[in-house]
Amino acid sequence: MNSDVMWMIGGLAATILGFFAIWKLEVVTYIYDACPSEAGIDFCLFRMWNVYFLPYSEIESVDVQPGWRSLFVYNFKNRLFSPSFLIKKRKGWFTRRILITPARSENFRRALDNAHVPVNTARAKVR
Repeated sequence: MNSDVMWMIGGLAATILGFFAIWKLEVVTYIYDACPSEAGIDFCLFRMWNVYFLPYSEIESVDVQPGWRSLFVYNFKNRLFSPSFLIKKRKGWFTRRILITPARSENFRRALDNAHVPVNTARAKVR
C-alpha cells in the first residue's frame, strides 16, 4: 500500500473514534446526571432513580472550571462542552470533591445562589 492510502485510513479511523467519543459522552447524560433541587443536588440514574442526595448545607464551596483540569476528584462529568462545577463538601472521605456538569449551568448557578453557596469562578491563565 502506498503511504497516502495509509494516511487516509488512519485519518478515517481517528475521525470515527472521535465521533464515537463525543457520542458516548452525550449518551452518558441519559444514564447518570446531577440535577439541582430546592434543598440540594440529586444524583440520578436513568433520570428516575435517586442514588444520592447532597444537601446545600453540606457544600463548603463550588468552583467553576472551564475544562478537565481536576485530578483526584469523584468525576461525575458527562457533558463535553459544558462548564464543570467542582463541589467541595464540608465533610466526607471518598466524595469530598465532586466534579459535575449539570444540564443547564445557569439554573444550577441560580440554585446555588439561592441557597447561599459560595461560587468561585476560575480565572484563565495568561501565558
